[in-house]
Amino acid sequence: MRQAAQSLATEQAGLIRKAEMRIRQMSVKELEHRHAQLQIQFMLDEEAIQDPILTSTAAKRLFARGHNFAVTPAPNSLDAIQEELDRLQFRVLGSVMRKVLEKKPSSGLRAEEEELGLRQFKRPPPPSIKLLRERLTARREWAQRVGLSELDFRAREASKEILDTLTMAKMEVSKQRRRSLRAWGNLSAEEEQVAKHVQKRGDIRMNKLDKNLGVVVYSVSKAKEAINKHLSSSNFELVPNEEAEGKQEARQRIWKLILQRAEEVFKWTEMPEKLGQAMLQMVPHLSVRLNHMYVMWKVKIGATRPIVPAFSSPTALASKWIHDQLFPYVQEIPTICTDSLRYTKELDRLNTVLAARNDFIIVELDVVALYPSIPIEPAMQAVKKFMDENTNLLDPAKKIILGMLGWVMQNNYIEFGGLIYKQVDGVVMGAALSVVVANIFMYKAVEEPVLQKWQGLLLSYERYIDDISAFLIGTRHDAEQFKMELEMQCATINFTMECHNTQANFLDLRIMVLRNNSGAKIEYRIYRKPGNSMAYLHIDSFHAAHTAAGIIKGEYIRYLTKSSRKEFYFEDCLMLFQAFKNRGYPKHMLKSALGSLGWEWRDYYREKALKPKIREVPGGGAVFSIQIDPAIDAALKAGFSIDLERIRATSTAGSEEEVREALGASLESVFPRKGLVALKAAPKLRALMGGGQIQEPPANEDASDNA
Repeated sequence: MRQAAQSLATEQAGLIRKAEMRIRQMSVKELEHRHAQLQIQFMLDEEAIQDPILTSTAAKRLFARGHNFAVTPAPNSLDAIQEELDRLQFRVLGSVMRKVLEKKPSSGLRAEEEELGLRQFKRPPPPSIKLLRERLTARREWAQRVGLSELDFRAREASKEILDTLTMAKMEVSKQRRRSLRAWGNLSAEEEQVAKHVQKRGDIRMNKLDKNLGVVVYSVSKAKEAINKHLSSSNFELVPNEEAEGKQEARQRIWKLILQRAEEVFKWTEMPEKLGQAMLQMVPHLSVRLNHMYVMWKVKIGATRPIVPAFSSPTALASKWIHDQLFPYVQEIPTICTDSLRYTKELDRLNTVLAARNDFIIVELDVVALYPSIPIEPAMQAVKKFMDENTNLLDPAKKIILGMLGWVMQNNYIEFGGLIYKQVDGVVMGAALSVVVANIFMYKAVEEPVLQKWQGLLLSYERYIDDISAFLIGTRHDAEQFKMELEMQCATINFTMECHNTQANFLDLRIMVLRNNSGAKIEYRIYRKPGNSMAYLHIDSFHAAHTAAGIIKGEYIRYLTKSSRKEFYFEDCLMLFQAFKNRGYPKHMLKSALGSLGWEWRDYYREKALKPKIREVPGGGAVFSIQIDPAIDAALKAGFSIDLERIRATSTAGSEEEVREALGASLESVFPRKGLVALKAAPKLRALMGGGQIQEPPANEDASDNA
């Protein structure tokens, strides 16, 4: 066995030497492309271009750290820690409640869902600390009512101990921090000066480029120009203001209209009472405001992608609910490629098919601006057809889903520049249901009629949202005919197309076809798009200690599982090694990760990644979430953890009979010995410089403004 291990190590060392020779043979231009530093795209107005600080070497060093670089934060305030401790108590009590209630017959909302054959409504977390504390009080009253007062006491006791521990750590860190002259310890003095200058200007923003290929530093005026261009398209129409109507009055009028339409839909669909209340349960706790648009900058200079986050809209919960109802069925669509690792299984299958044939081409199709090109009415018709033909949903459930879908898609209002716009066509990027609707529309309205006709000539057809890879028996002329027939299904859907004989790219894979007289063989490896500067998180970023090691291991595993040959893997690993070194990662950490992930681990990690993910609440639901700061970091390094032993030992002897039956003699069946500490990220450079926000939320709004 030792001899076999030595032989394997010798083989891998030889492959690494070959990869090193290959790298030495690369041209200077190729090396520069492979080992590029972080790409920075500037989209500044004329005034900003003249600012010497923004174009200085220190500014470029700062921006090159990346939009996700976390600056060293001030320690969490005691109020912030107490809020998170209240959430911990809320979760602890909730875990016990769920354990007890799951033994009871369904009632209320769950009974309505079961009768309709719907998936369970996922109740959102309280949106404010005020509401959370109201619900926490209700849970404490429940615990006392069923005889679990000791649990409430133990939960409060654990919270006090955590608060004492973190308070002491905070005091020590604060003393050390006062000795430093700089606010952000992981930035140089020159970089900190640039950051403060950008904050003072107030008109410069930083964000990632589309597909995370680098960062963009832009003027707010440039972003406003891009937003205005999108809102001027035929997908949006201006909503006229009523005479002498103020901005807040206009918002309230539109909210009232949206909620009136909801009541009409509830009546038409015969919405069960509890389910209807659940759809709108967050409305009383939301500020009256309309959606805002922002843009994601693309690598092509000046090109942008519009994004409209809809999480603060009255339709937000309904949008998420529709997604949850349809998503399991969407996963079964035969044309969908869920990820590139599963696509490598398809390529492995194709190798058996292509061993004896050589008469095919690879066709790459890309839908041009998919989301804005989906017409609302045909999309709803496609969803109706999909539910009828591809799901086992009951007719009353289909009626409710379709009614709520229309309500969500036809009530997307956007505020910009003091004006209000309504989306009249297209699917908004930023809504929870967008991907589900786009996939259903592409399958039922575009692909299905054509693929039935072409199934004899298609060796493989896989689509990831708007990117398509197909192996087609025939020539480029046949591919053009195939593309034309797809486009004929919907006037607004158009494709770009490329045809290849020996090499193609799909998602993050480079597909290589080795042909001979009798057949062909497919090889694959990781593909990096032109402009991808391998801009990994900088080592100096204020993240949890395990983050850097996790990033390295995760990337090595990605390359390992998506390479069909050892040579590809080890050559790319050296590229990774250099890319990580450029971002400050120490050699010993990189060598250690690579040494533990030899080629012999490939099948293990492929099988592991392809297995269904088990989504369980860690820590039995006892999760303490907190923003990482120097005090939390120091406490964790000193061994801080969430001890649940006393909570586990809580006796149920004095509780109600049904509680004892559900839980046993104690709470050992509910919680493990340790709870989970979940670390929220520290503020990033993007947030430090104003984030992606172009518009500030309307002033003087609160929940009491709701109609």
